[in-house]
Amino acid sequence: MQLYRDFAAPFRLYEEILLIIKTADKSLPDVVATVWTTILQQVIGSPKHDAVAIKVVKLLQRFGDSEAAPLDVVVRLLYEQAGTLAPYGTPGWASKALSDGGVSPAICFETLQQLVEIVSRV
Repeated sequence: MQLYRDFAAPFRLYEEILLIIKTADKSLPDVVATVWTTILQQVIGSPKHDAVAIKVVKLLQRFGDSEAAPLDVVVRLLYEQAGTLAPYGTPGWASKALSDGGVSPAICFETLQQLVEIVSRV
C-alpha cells in the first residue's frame, strides 16, 4: 500500500489506485467508491455518453468483479450517473456498457430495483 500512499493517491492516478487495490486484494470500499465516482465525473465532463460507456467497459474488463471494481458499487454509481446523462444518451446505454463489461443482467436488474425502491421512498 506504500505505492498507493506515496504515488498513486498524491498524484491522483485513479486507475493505478484501482490496480493497486486489486493487486493487494485489499477491501477499501470508501476509497473505491470515491475513485470510481471521480473517474465517472471526469468522463461525464465530455460531451458524449459514449465516452462514459467506453471507460466503464474498459475498467470492468480490466478489473472484473474484484476489490477494485465491486459490482454493487460500480453498477449503482453508473446508474446514478446515467440519470444525469439521460437526455443525451440512447436509452439503455448504461445497461449495455455494464453488459459489455461482463456484468450479468440479473445484477443490473437487482440494482435498478433497489434504486427504484430508494427513489420511491423519498
